[in-house]
Amino acid sequence: GSRPLLTRARLLRNGSPSVAFVTGEPFVFEVEFRTDGIPELYVSVRLCDGLGRPLLDANMRHYNQCIRDAQGLAKVRGTIESLPLNPGRYSLTFYLGNQSYDLDVVTDCMTFDVLWNEHFDIHPPQAGWGAIHVPVSWSES
Repeated sequence: GSRPLLTRARLLRNGSPSVAFVTGEPFVFEVEFRTDGIPELYVSVRLCDGLGRPLLDANMRHYNQCIRDAQGLAKVRGTIESLPLNPGRYSLTFYLGNQSYDLDVVTDCMTFDVLWNEHFDIHPPQAGWGAIHVPVSWSES
């Protein structure tokens, strides 16, 4: 078989490796990979809840970005500016592909926990509520 192209992934909180994050704060992931002379490469990520249900898929191609003509090892960093997840355990799957298909996939390669942001002026969600946190403004009509 061939060697994997994806060589390393890590999660960062305030610039340091972490496996615990907070609702509404930045969420950063880094993926390192071998380029093997492939002219255009794209990194994708899938975020799943604790039951393995996909919540988010993001691909560099959707943002008109790719890794071009890199030699040796390359690294990509992705940032979600405000993590929209309620407390719980989540997992990430990383993909590396070209314009046509995936060249390497690491399924559920890392898990992480999300904690409630104690600075929010609202109560934490109850057990069993959905995974996505979206602030809602309420008004009486």
